[in-house]
Order: sequence, then C-alpha cells, then structure tokens
Amino acid sequence: MKKISSIVLALIMLVNLAACGGKNTKSNDPNIGMWNAVSASMLGVTQDIVEVFEKGVSLELKANGKYNLDMDGKKASGKWSYKAGGLSLSGSGLVFTGNVENGILTLTNMLDMGLDLIFEKKGGHPDTVLPSARGDAGYYIVDRAIEDGEKIAGSELRDMGFDYYVLLNEDGTAVCQTDDLATGTWIKGVLSLHNDQGDSATINYTIKGDELTIDWGGLIIIYVLSNGVPPTPTVGTVGAGGLSELQEWWDGDWYGYWEPHSVSEGYEHLDDGRWDVFAKIEINKDDTGVIYLWEDGEDFAKVNITVSEYGLSDKGAAVSESGNYWNGYEIGHADWIIDPGIYNYENYMVIDGRYDDDEGDGFNYVVYLRPWGLLWNDIPEDERPPWYEDWYLDYYNDSDSMLEAIQNSGSYVHSELADTLVIEKPTPSVPSGGVATEKPTPSASSSGPMEASFEMGDFIISATLPGQGWCAKNTAFGYELYQVKSCDDVYSNSPRISINIDPDKKKFDRYSNDFENVQTIKNRTIGGIDMTGRTYKFVGMDWIEYIGMLDSAHAVSVNTSKIDISSGEGSDVIDSIKFQANVATDDVSGERVSSGNVSALLPDGWKVYPVWDLWAEKENTPDKDKLKFNKFAKSEDDQHVTPGLEIRYYGMNSTFIEPGKDRFDEAKDWGPVDIGGRIWKGITGISWESPQALIWTKDGDDEFLVAILLEYGGKKISLQDADVRAILASIKAP
Repeated sequence: MKKISSIVLALIMLVNLAACGGKNTKSNDPNIGMWNAVSASMLGVTQDIVEVFEKGVSLELKANGKYNLDMDGKKASGKWSYKAGGLSLSGSGLVFTGNVENGILTLTNMLDMGLDLIFEKKGGHPDTVLPSARGDAGYYIVDRAIEDGEKIAGSELRDMGFDYYVLLNEDGTAVCQTDDLATGTWIKGVLSLHNDQGDSATINYTIKGDELTIDWGGLIIIYVLSNGVPPTPTVGTVGAGGLSELQEWWDGDWYGYWEPHSVSEGYEHLDDGRWDVFAKIEINKDDTGVIYLWEDGEDFAKVNITVSEYGLSDKGAAVSESGNYWNGYEIGHADWIIDPGIYNYENYMVIDGRYDDDEGDGFNYVVYLRPWGLLWNDIPEDERPPWYEDWYLDYYNDSDSMLEAIQNSGSYVHSELADTLVIEKPTPSVPSGGVATEKPTPSASSSGPMEASFEMGDFIISATLPGQGWCAKNTAFGYELYQVKSCDDVYSNSPRISINIDPDKKKFDRYSNDFENVQTIKNRTIGGIDMTGRTYKFVGMDWIEYIGMLDSAHAVSVNTSKIDISSGEGSDVIDSIKFQANVATDDVSGERVSSGNVSALLPDGWKVYPVWDLWAEKENTPDKDKLKFNKFAKSEDDQHVTPGLEIRYYGMNSTFIEPGKDRFDEAKDWGPVDIGGRIWKGITGISWESPQALIWTKDGDDEFLVAILLEYGGKKISLQDADVRAILASIKAP
C-alpha cells in the first residue's frame, strides 16, 4: 500500500496544473464541505488510512465547483461535479470517480489500480443512514469456521476457548471479540477497530442473510445473528500515562529475591543461598518494554519484553524478546515466559531461567517479585526476601519510590539507572527472612590463573595455580596445593603438592624408616633453589619429594603425590613456586590513624588522605568507614600520582559483595594468605593501564576490603612488602 501511495502522489501532482474554474454549485449542496479519508482498500485488503498515508487524506468540495485535495501533506486542486450519486474529480486531463452513498464518499479504482479511498464528512452528512437501516446491525456469534478447507463447528471453537462474536450497534459503534477485545465503528462492509494496546485495524466483512463472514488471514469465521444479550465490553481503561490497566500493572518498581537450584560443579558455593533483588519495569503503549533487574552490588539483567493478555489471569503474561544477563550472556525470545496467573499469590510474579558459563557450569535461577510498596504478609516467612523484615519494612513506606529508598540507604542501583553505585546497605547479621549468603559474581570463564600465597615462618610461599581444578589450603602438614575442583572436596588421598619449611632439615626424614621403595632422582630447581629428589611409597601413596635449603637456617620440602609434574599443569605449578623472605611487620614503625570506624598503622614514609562521604549532606565530609594511604607522597596532589591503598570497612550495618574478576584485565585470583592472623584473598590485574589489587578479609562480623594501586609513575609497592603487610595486619574496627 505504501508503494501505491507513492504512485498516487506522483500522479496527483498533475492535477495541480488544472486550476480552471467550474460551474457554480448550489451552496446548499450537502456534499459541500470537508471530507476525511478513514480507510484505503486494494485487492481485498482494507487498512486504516494512516497505514497507507501517514499524514492522512482530506478532500474539500467547494461551493464554486473546485476541490482541494491533501494527500499525505501533498496538495492538489481541480474541479468536481456530482450527478445521480456519481462523483467526478478532474484536473490536468486526469479523472477520479466515485460515489456518495448513505453519507459515505468513496473514490473508486483510482488510476485503474483497484485502489479505493473511503471518506466520512466532517460534521456529518444529512444522508447518512444508521446501520440498522442498512440491515447489518446486530449481535453475531461464531457459528463455524473454515481453515485450509477443513470445517470446524462453532461448538468445537467454543470448547477450544474461541468464544468470538461481533456486535454492530445501531449508533455505528462496534465491538469485536477475538483473542483480543476491540472496539470502534462500522460502516457497511467495514469495521474500524482498536484495542487497549493501541493497535488499530480495518476489517472487511460480508453479510448474507443472517450470516456475517470475516476472513482472519486464512481462518474464515462465519458468525450467525443471535437473539441473545450481547456481553458487556470489558476493554481495559487507560491510565493517566496512556497505559491500559494491564500495562500499568506491569509498569513500575518491583522488589523480591532470587535463589539458585540445580547447581553444577563450580558453583556449589551458591547452594542454599538467597539474595534480595530489585526490578524496574518500563512498559510502552505498544506492549513492548524492558526489565532492569539487579541485586545489591551488581546488575542481574536488562531484558526487552512484550506483554499481552494471553495468560492464566487478568494480569496477562510477558515474554522476553532480547537482552543480556550476568557477564553479557544473551537472553532471547521466550527464554523468559512470565505468567503471574500460575501462582497462588496476588500481585506476584516469578522469573526463571538457566545460567551457564563458558565452561558449561551453571545453575538454574528463580526470581520472585512483588510490586514495591506491597507487604508480603500473605506469604510464608521462608518465602520472603532475606532483608524484608529488617530493611524493606523500614524503607518502603518512607520514600516516594524504590529508587529513592535505595539511594537513601546508600545501596546499589542498576548501572543504567544511576550514575553513582554504592553497595552499602543496612542489613542484619542474620536476616530474618532467610539466609543472605555472600555470593561471588558468576564468572564468565573460570580458566584464569590464581595466585596462591601464604606466610610460613620467616618466608612467604607463593604459586600460580590454574583457575579451574586446583585449590590452596594451609594445613597442619604444610601449605597444600590440591588438584581438586574445590577444597571442600579434599580427602586424605587427594592429589597434592605439599610445601613445608623447617629449621631442621632432618625433620623431613623423621618417617623415613617407614618409607618403601626409596630411590634417588635427578635434582630440580624450584623457586631458585637447587633441590635433591627422591621417590618412595608412604601410607599407601607414591610420593616425589624435593628437599633444599632456603638459607643457612631454613630447609624446604616440596612433596607431590598423584600429580604428573613431568609436564602439563603439575609441572607449571611446581615451576611457579617462589619463596620470599618475610620482613617482620613488627619492625615497621609509624603511627595509628583512624577515620572514625576503622583504623590502621600509617608507616613512616606514607601519607594519609581523607576519603569524602559522597552521601553526606555537607560537602567534604570525611567517610568514617574509609582510610586512604599513599607511599612516596609529599603533597596533596601526590595522592593521584603515587601507589597506595584505600581501606574500606563493612560492619553490622553494611553488606560486602566480593568483587568479580571482570574488574580487571589479565585478572588473577590471589590468596588465601594469612596476614596478621586473618585470612586474606582477592584478585590482581590491570586497570587503567596500571597494576592493581582488590583483597578482602573477614574478622567476626567485620569485613574489610583494600583497594591497592601497585604501581604508578615508576614507583611500586607489592603485596609482599613489609610495610604493606604491616598495614593489613594492623587494620581494625572500633
């Protein structure tokens, strides 16, 4: 139809050339006035006029016999005449013909292309005949249907839920019930309809006797005139924002929680966890929309959806169309099908799906949501969000919106909805609604290497482990590097590399009397130390052991069992082992400084800088939970050009979420490392072209995160430096 409109526009310009006058017409001719096109029809297809001509079509018939035609913003003129019901428009040698019948003007077969335009007169036409006078008015119910030559009885259609009808009212209004309920107007043979979602259509029908027939795109339905009482239309109302009742139910803020199920290897740490989530749903008039879903500290998903009334309740259902969730993984059409009618609770929806990373590991996720501002009293306590009692109930009624409540509590907002993202949130140590487990971000790939490090006496032992299938653990028998998926899977005979340091080299021979099949093997250099080698069998396991001297006072043993260290991962791990003298942190001098809620040793040669509280009412208010130290700094500006660290404290009234490796390029896991009696772990990598680290630890109810800039402007610090470790060991809360 668009193609036809362009042809019409091209030729109609020729009509502009004919500006000659015509015979004066009586001013009381009822056809004089402005006519507006309502539909266009071609090849049996009828469409709303704006579907063919976006700006519409109008025809003005003047009393002097001239006409003005405005077609999609293009103007033309000429002369017109009317005789015995026939209408003629002419100009520049072209003629358009039509008729005026029952107050309806039709231009027929325009340009001999079968295009008809149907017009209604502005203000009405005195010859307009009510539908009842035309014999079509009535209530028509479905009688039978024909599809692909197969006949379907009306009773079968109704049993299938197709309780369709057409209601043509005598005042020219119409109601049509199909899968959707639509209302509008009708003239003989044509229905002009629109529904709640803003869709409009012009439908042709035919009448033969008491039967009304409509071809619904290949499904031909025959309706029969009924003497029954038509149902009362229940077309949804439109709210102030132009959305229907159904659309308004979906549109808005939502709050709830999510939990994993069917957890595969690599994500066992998620088992039995539940976490609060927030959602903002934005719905458009055309039923499209988007869901922003996030939890405290990270985005969950952004998904484009379509809503419709096709659900098990009056809330309809939503279907995903496209989008992304954790780590950019795609969500496609119908990956999410959200039907609130499935569940027994009012104003409640559930989203479920499956997350799988690049390694094939993953879990099913289930998200439970209810509109922000509603209580969950009708839902059992163990099915409520973890922070419902101690956070939601404090904030939902005191804020104008969910986003305002989140901001007031200093919490995280989806990255596309807020500029400043803060992860602190008041929460109880043991949420009353469930378990708020500390949850690492699902990693896009678990194949990145991990830096394992541990203090043992006067030395720091470190090694680089493959990111998958290995773990590090300090035991009574030494520092163990296990070739298992998780340290939870470790048994007495698990494959391992054991590292031990002792002042007395003879200690490594204390069980030698029980060794079997002892043999000497070639020396191997490990961590720069030339070590002698031997093999033997002990407690039912075969061992390969290397022994050497770190210095005159410290011997070291590297012992392996059930791991191939001749090549591959086992060999790489052995070759990555390093030994570094551990400078005593007690020898580091300085002064203790405090920000209010956290304090630490400021070593000599370091400078402290304030960290401003971004949420304080007054500018330049120090953040009581943070400390910032820089080494080699002298002036205020030096804090931006020297390596240093920032300490962040998370106590009873805040929640700490472990950072993901996506924070860095070339990211590696670091730790676990015992520093000052606390176990630290973290990640290292490159950000803004500078080596950095994020490490964290837990001490009872207190948690600490330290962000470290390891190198800048040619100056460096490291996680093995005595002053850095002295700072980490000294950190404490009030």
